[in-house]
Amino acid sequence: MKRVFQILMFVQGVVWLIFCAYSYIGSLQTSVIVAILLGLNGILYLSFALVFDRARWLKVVTFLFLAGNTVLTVTDQMGAYDYCILAFNLVSVAALVASLTKRR
Repeated sequence: MKRVFQILMFVQGVVWLIFCAYSYIGSLQTSVIVAILLGLNGILYLSFALVFDRARWLKVVTFLFLAGNTVLTVTDQMGAYDYCILAFNLVSVAALVASLTKRR
């Protein structure tokens, strides 16, 4: 499950970086601040995919990050992309919990 979680987090990180690039380059309606926040979210997803299992506190921070992103996704206006991100977040949380509860 650890590997599944890492792949899901990596894919989400890449998706958020694509959203960042598109909103900065492709859309004139989005401010630079929003593009920076999208990019930061992508970088955090990629970072947590790589380091979440190095320390117990990183696992907790990763869980809180995913929970916060899930809440923000639900409280935003829901569109097709939001439903996809919500599904990714929920599966990622399930994979994280499964990897944490798995006996070694």
